[in-house]
Amino acid sequence: MYPVILPDDVKCKWSYSDVFNGTSRLVKAYTHENFHMLMHCHDFYELNIVLCGSGMHYFGNSRRAFLPGDVFVIPPGSRHGYYPSRPEERVDIFHILLHENFFIRYRAELSGLQGYVLLFTLEPTLRSLDRSQRYSLRLGERLEEIRPFMDKMGALYYNDCAEADVMLNASALYIIAWLCGICRNNDAQKQELQVLSDCIKAVDAAEPGSLTAEMLAKAVSVSRSTLFRSFRRGLGMTPGDYIRLCRLDDAALRLRSGEERIADIAQSCGFFDSSHFIKAFSEHFGITPARYRRAARDNENQ
Repeated sequence: MYPVILPDDVKCKWSYSDVFNGTSRLVKAYTHENFHMLMHCHDFYELNIVLCGSGMHYFGNSRRAFLPGDVFVIPPGSRHGYYPSRPEERVDIFHILLHENFFIRYRAELSGLQGYVLLFTLEPTLRSLDRSQRYSLRLGERLEEIRPFMDKMGALYYNDCAEADVMLNASALYIIAWLCGICRNNDAQKQELQVLSDCIKAVDAAEPGSLTAEMLAKAVSVSRSTLFRSFRRGLGMTPGDYIRLCRLDDAALRLRSGEERIADIAQSCGFFDSSHFIKAFSEHFGITPARYRRAARDNENQ
Protein backbone atom coordinates (compact mmCIF):
# COMPACT_ATOMS: atom_id res chain seq x y z
CA MET A 1 0.00 0.00 0.00
CA TYR A 2 1.50 3.28 -1.08
CA PRO A 3 0.93 6.52 0.87
CA VAL A 4 -1.33 9.12 -0.73
CA ILE A 5 1.22 11.85 0.02
CA LEU A 6 4.91 11.07 0.44
CA PRO A 7 6.44 13.02 3.35
CA ASP A 8 9.52 15.21 3.02
CA ASP A 9 12.94 13.66 3.47
CA VAL A 10 15.15 14.74 6.38
CA LYS A 11 17.04 16.97 3.94
CA CYS A 12 14.43 18.09 1.45
CA LYS A 13 16.31 20.84 -0.44
CA TRP A 14 19.61 20.37 -2.27
CA SER A 15 21.56 23.23 -3.81
CA TYR A 16 24.43 23.56 -6.28
CA SER A 17 26.83 24.11 -3.38
CA ASP A 18 25.70 20.87 -1.71
CA VAL A 19 26.56 18.86 -4.81
CA PHE A 20 29.16 20.68 -6.88
CA ASN A 21 31.05 22.23 -3.93
CA GLY A 22 32.20 25.30 -5.85
CA THR A 23 34.09 23.23 -8.43
CA SER A 24 34.02 23.92 -12.16
CA ARG A 25 32.60 20.45 -12.82
CA LEU A 26 29.38 20.52 -14.83
CA VAL A 27 28.36 16.87 -14.44
CA LYS A 28 28.30 14.43 -11.55
CA ALA A 29 27.17 10.84 -11.93
CA TYR A 30 26.84 7.90 -9.57
CA THR A 31 24.68 4.91 -8.70
CA HIS A 32 22.67 5.35 -5.52
CA GLU A 33 22.09 1.86 -4.14
CA ASN A 34 19.06 1.08 -1.97
CA PHE A 35 17.63 4.48 -2.87
CA HIS A 36 14.61 5.06 -0.62
CA MET A 37 14.52 8.86 -0.60
CA LEU A 38 11.35 10.73 0.34
CA MET A 39 10.19 14.03 -1.14
CA HIS A 40 12.97 16.50 -1.91
CA CYS A 41 13.99 19.02 -4.57
CA HIS A 42 17.15 20.55 -5.98
CA ASP A 43 18.08 23.65 -7.97
CA PHE A 44 19.77 21.69 -10.78
CA TYR A 45 18.60 19.20 -13.41
CA GLU A 46 18.78 15.53 -12.53
CA LEU A 47 18.47 12.54 -14.84
CA ASN A 48 17.39 9.33 -13.06
CA ILE A 49 17.63 5.87 -14.63
CA VAL A 50 16.18 2.98 -12.60
CA LEU A 51 18.65 0.08 -12.59
CA CYS A 52 16.74 -2.38 -10.41
CA GLY A 53 13.73 -2.55 -8.15
CA SER A 54 10.13 -1.41 -8.38
CA GLY A 55 7.85 0.93 -6.51
CA MET A 56 6.22 4.33 -6.84
CA HIS A 57 7.83 7.54 -8.06
CA TYR A 58 6.18 10.63 -6.58
CA PHE A 59 6.54 13.78 -8.67
CA GLY A 60 4.80 16.99 -7.68
CA ASN A 61 1.22 16.02 -6.93
CA SER A 62 1.26 12.87 -9.05
CA ARG A 63 2.74 9.42 -8.73
CA ARG A 64 3.60 6.61 -11.13
CA ALA A 65 4.83 3.06 -10.70
CA PHE A 66 8.44 2.52 -11.79
CA LEU A 67 10.37 -0.50 -13.05
CA PRO A 68 13.98 -1.15 -14.14
CA GLY A 69 14.79 0.88 -17.24
CA ASP A 70 12.45 3.77 -16.46
CA VAL A 71 13.91 7.23 -17.08
CA PHE A 72 12.90 10.39 -15.21
CA VAL A 73 14.14 13.92 -15.91
CA ILE A 74 13.78 16.06 -12.78
CA PRO A 75 13.78 19.81 -13.53
CA PRO A 76 15.08 22.33 -10.96
CA GLY A 77 12.64 22.98 -8.11
CA SER A 78 10.52 19.88 -8.78
CA ARG A 79 9.62 17.88 -5.66
CA HIS A 80 9.98 14.13 -6.08
CA GLY A 81 10.76 10.94 -4.18
CA TYR A 82 10.84 7.16 -4.45
CA TYR A 83 8.91 4.60 -2.40
CA PRO A 84 9.73 0.86 -2.81
CA SER A 85 7.02 -1.69 -3.53
CA ARG A 86 8.06 -3.59 -0.38
CA PRO A 87 10.16 -2.54 2.64
CA GLU A 88 12.86 -5.05 1.67
CA GLU A 89 12.84 -4.10 -2.03
CA ARG A 90 16.24 -2.99 -3.31
CA VAL A 91 16.04 0.07 -5.55
CA ASP A 92 19.20 1.19 -7.39
CA ILE A 93 19.04 4.41 -9.40
CA PHE A 94 21.73 5.96 -11.58
CA HIS A 95 21.89 9.73 -11.11
CA ILE A 96 23.30 12.27 -13.57
CA LEU A 97 23.41 15.73 -12.00
CA LEU A 98 23.69 18.59 -14.48
CA HIS A 99 24.87 22.09 -13.63
CA GLU A 100 23.03 24.96 -15.35
CA ASN A 101 26.28 25.87 -17.14
CA PHE A 102 26.19 22.47 -18.86
CA PHE A 103 23.10 23.61 -20.77
CA ILE A 104 24.70 26.95 -21.57
CA ARG A 105 27.91 25.42 -22.89
CA TYR A 106 26.13 22.81 -25.02
CA ARG A 107 23.04 24.80 -25.98
CA ALA A 108 23.61 24.38 -29.73
CA GLU A 109 24.17 20.63 -29.50
CA LEU A 110 21.19 20.02 -27.23
CA SER A 111 18.73 22.25 -29.09
CA GLY A 112 19.47 20.32 -32.28
CA LEU A 113 18.25 17.04 -30.78
CA GLN A 114 14.74 16.33 -32.01
CA GLY A 115 13.57 14.65 -28.80
CA TYR A 116 15.13 17.20 -26.43
CA VAL A 117 12.03 19.35 -25.81
CA LEU A 118 9.97 16.23 -25.22
CA LEU A 119 12.44 14.68 -22.77
CA PHE A 120 13.39 17.78 -20.78
CA THR A 121 10.26 19.95 -20.93
CA LEU A 122 7.06 18.28 -22.09
CA GLU A 123 7.22 14.89 -20.35
CA PRO A 124 8.21 16.23 -16.88
CA THR A 125 5.43 18.83 -16.99
CA LEU A 126 2.82 16.29 -18.02
CA ARG A 127 4.15 13.82 -15.43
CA SER A 128 3.50 16.39 -12.69
CA LEU A 129 -0.14 16.40 -13.87
CA ASP A 130 -0.26 12.60 -14.18
CA ARG A 131 -0.66 12.83 -17.96
CA SER A 132 2.73 11.70 -19.33
CA GLN A 133 2.04 8.04 -20.09
CA ARG A 134 2.19 8.55 -23.87
CA TYR A 135 5.60 10.22 -23.64
CA SER A 136 7.15 8.32 -20.73
CA LEU A 137 10.53 6.77 -21.47
CA ARG A 138 10.83 3.09 -20.53
CA LEU A 139 14.01 1.43 -21.77
CA GLY A 140 13.26 -2.13 -20.71
CA GLU A 141 15.96 -4.44 -22.07
CA ARG A 142 17.64 -1.53 -23.89
CA LEU A 143 18.97 -0.40 -20.51
CA GLU A 144 21.94 -2.71 -21.09
CA GLU A 145 22.99 -0.68 -24.16
CA ILE A 146 24.02 2.32 -22.04
CA ARG A 147 25.14 0.49 -18.90
CA PRO A 148 28.85 0.63 -19.98
CA PHE A 149 28.61 4.44 -20.23
CA MET A 150 27.00 4.66 -16.81
CA ASP A 151 29.72 2.46 -15.33
CA LYS A 152 32.42 4.69 -16.84
CA MET A 153 30.76 7.85 -15.53
CA GLY A 154 30.42 6.38 -12.04
CA ALA A 155 34.11 5.43 -12.01
CA LEU A 156 35.02 9.09 -12.60
CA TYR A 157 33.12 10.40 -9.58
CA TYR A 158 36.19 10.88 -7.38
CA ASN A 159 38.54 11.82 -10.23
CA ASP A 160 39.10 15.59 -10.23
CA CYS A 161 41.40 15.95 -13.25
CA ALA A 162 40.48 17.96 -16.34
CA GLU A 163 40.40 14.81 -18.47
CA ALA A 164 37.71 13.36 -16.20
CA ASP A 165 35.59 16.50 -16.64
CA VAL A 166 35.78 16.20 -20.42
CA MET A 167 34.87 12.51 -20.33
CA LEU A 168 31.94 13.17 -17.99
CA ASN A 169 30.59 15.93 -20.23
CA ALA A 170 31.00 13.77 -23.34
CA SER A 171 29.33 10.77 -21.67
CA ALA A 172 26.42 12.90 -20.44
CA LEU A 173 25.92 14.29 -23.96
CA TYR A 174 26.04 10.77 -25.41
CA ILE A 175 23.43 9.42 -22.98
CA ILE A 176 21.13 12.44 -23.46
CA ALA A 177 21.45 12.19 -27.26
CA TRP A 178 20.80 8.43 -27.10
CA LEU A 179 17.69 8.94 -24.97
CA CYS A 180 16.45 11.74 -27.25
CA GLY A 181 16.94 9.42 -30.20
CA ILE A 182 14.60 6.90 -28.61
CA CYS A 183 11.84 9.40 -27.91
CA ARG A 184 12.26 11.56 -31.01
CA ASN A 185 9.22 12.13 -33.15
CA ASN A 186 8.59 12.39 -36.85
CA ASP A 187 8.21 15.76 -38.58
CA ALA A 188 4.41 15.59 -38.43
CA GLN A 189 4.57 15.49 -34.62
CA LYS A 190 7.27 18.13 -34.33
CA GLN A 191 4.88 21.09 -34.76
CA GLU A 192 2.35 19.83 -32.25
CA LEU A 193 5.07 19.20 -29.68
CA GLN A 194 6.32 22.75 -30.15
CA VAL A 195 2.79 24.08 -29.71
CA LEU A 196 2.35 22.01 -26.55
CA SER A 197 5.70 23.18 -25.20
CA ASP A 198 4.79 26.83 -25.87
CA CYS A 199 1.41 26.29 -24.20
CA ILE A 200 3.04 24.83 -21.10
CA LYS A 201 5.25 27.90 -20.80
CA ALA A 202 2.24 30.21 -21.31
CA VAL A 203 0.20 28.43 -18.64
CA ASP A 204 3.12 28.60 -16.21
CA ALA A 205 3.36 32.35 -16.77
CA ALA A 206 -0.39 32.96 -16.33
CA GLU A 207 -3.00 32.45 -13.63
CA PRO A 208 -4.65 29.09 -14.48
CA GLY A 209 -7.81 30.18 -12.69
CA SER A 210 -8.55 32.89 -15.27
CA LEU A 211 -7.07 31.25 -18.39
CA THR A 212 -9.22 30.05 -21.30
CA ALA A 213 -8.44 28.09 -24.48
CA GLU A 214 -8.93 31.23 -26.56
CA MET A 215 -6.46 33.17 -24.41
CA LEU A 216 -3.98 30.30 -24.70
CA ALA A 217 -4.23 30.21 -28.51
CA LYS A 218 -3.58 33.94 -28.63
CA ALA A 219 -0.63 33.66 -26.22
CA VAL A 220 1.17 31.11 -28.42
CA SER A 221 0.11 32.71 -31.74
CA VAL A 222 -1.80 29.77 -33.22
CA SER A 223 -5.38 29.35 -34.40
CA ARG A 224 -7.97 27.78 -32.15
CA SER A 225 -8.21 24.76 -34.47
CA THR A 226 -4.40 24.23 -34.40
CA LEU A 227 -4.44 24.46 -30.62
CA PHE A 228 -7.21 21.87 -30.22
CA ARG A 229 -5.66 19.55 -32.83
CA SER A 230 -2.26 19.65 -31.09
CA PHE A 231 -3.80 18.84 -27.72
CA ARG A 232 -5.98 16.03 -29.08
CA ARG A 233 -3.12 14.39 -30.99
CA GLY A 234 -0.42 15.06 -28.43
CA LEU A 235 -2.23 14.54 -25.14
CA GLY A 236 -5.59 13.02 -25.96
CA MET A 237 -7.36 15.91 -24.24
CA THR A 238 -8.64 19.40 -24.96
CA PRO A 239 -6.84 22.62 -23.93
CA GLY A 240 -9.64 23.12 -21.40
CA ASP A 241 -8.91 19.72 -19.86
CA TYR A 242 -5.23 20.65 -19.51
CA ILE A 243 -6.04 24.03 -17.93
CA ARG A 244 -8.36 22.24 -15.50
CA LEU A 245 -5.55 19.87 -14.49
CA CYS A 246 -3.28 22.86 -13.89
CA ARG A 247 -5.97 24.42 -11.69
CA LEU A 248 -6.20 21.21 -9.65
CA ASP A 249 -2.41 21.08 -9.34
CA ASP A 250 -2.38 24.68 -8.09
CA ALA A 251 -5.18 23.86 -5.64
CA ALA A 252 -3.23 20.90 -4.23
CA LEU A 253 -0.23 23.15 -3.62
CA ARG A 254 -2.42 25.68 -1.78
CA LEU A 255 -3.97 22.92 0.34
CA ARG A 256 -0.53 21.68 1.37
CA SER A 257 1.12 25.00 2.08
CA GLY A 258 -1.51 27.38 3.43
CA GLU A 259 -4.54 27.94 5.61
CA GLU A 260 -6.94 29.21 2.94
CA ARG A 261 -10.51 28.02 3.17
CA ILE A 262 -11.42 25.36 0.63
CA ALA A 263 -14.14 27.64 -0.75
CA ASP A 264 -11.58 30.40 -1.33
CA ILE A 265 -9.17 27.99 -3.04
CA ALA A 266 -11.98 26.78 -5.30
CA GLN A 267 -12.82 30.33 -6.34
CA SER A 268 -9.22 31.48 -6.90
CA CYS A 269 -8.46 28.37 -8.97
CA GLY A 270 -11.37 29.10 -11.31
CA PHE A 271 -14.02 26.61 -10.17
CA PHE A 272 -17.70 27.58 -10.23
CA ASP A 273 -18.27 26.65 -6.59
CA SER A 274 -16.96 24.40 -3.81
CA SER A 275 -19.05 21.38 -4.80
CA HIS A 276 -17.70 21.41 -8.37
CA PHE A 277 -14.15 21.78 -7.02
CA ILE A 278 -14.50 18.96 -4.47
CA LYS A 279 -15.92 16.62 -7.13
CA ALA A 280 -13.15 17.43 -9.64
CA PHE A 281 -10.40 17.18 -7.01
CA SER A 282 -11.69 13.84 -5.68
CA GLU A 283 -11.96 12.36 -9.17
CA HIS A 284 -8.38 13.38 -10.03
CA PHE A 285 -6.53 12.65 -6.76
CA GLY A 286 -8.79 9.93 -5.36
CA ILE A 287 -9.23 11.86 -2.11
CA THR A 288 -11.25 14.87 -1.00
CA PRO A 289 -9.51 18.26 -0.53
CA ALA A 290 -10.10 18.13 3.23
CA ARG A 291 -8.57 14.65 3.56
CA TYR A 292 -5.69 15.69 1.29
CA ARG A 293 -4.92 18.66 3.57
CA ARG A 294 -5.10 16.46 6.70
CA ALA A 295 -2.74 13.91 5.13
CA ALA A 296 -0.26 16.68 4.25
CA ARG A 297 -0.36 18.03 7.82
CA ASP A 298 0.04 14.54 9.31
CA ASN A 299 3.18 14.05 7.19
CA GLU A 300 4.62 17.37 8.40
CA ASN A 301 4.13 16.27 12.02
CA GLN A 302 5.84 12.90 11.60
